[in-house]
Amino acid sequence: VRTKLYSLGNGFFRNVWVFMEDHSENFVVLKTLRSNHDYDDQNYERHRMDAIALERLTSSSYVLDIYAFCGTSSIVELGYGAKSIADD
Repeated sequence: VRTKLYSLGNGFFRNVWVFMEDHSENFVVLKTLRSNHDYDDQNYERHRMDAIALERLTSSSYVLDIYAFCGTSSIVELGYGAKSIADD
């Protein structure tokens, strides 16, 4: 099975990658710690709290689902567009 991986961009702390396996229509996002940041307790805790917040808010249609988390990386669903709360 071949995997296609594309850089989507980055923020201050993370690089964001989109990937898809061949013969699949499902894209997911891999968020990884940028290489200019240290793998230290503070960054592990920051990403752990992010993963917990996503998990706790998963019932909201305004929050992306998280599929996996390990260390300073997470896999989340790909958001296809912004929906405003005012649209409801």
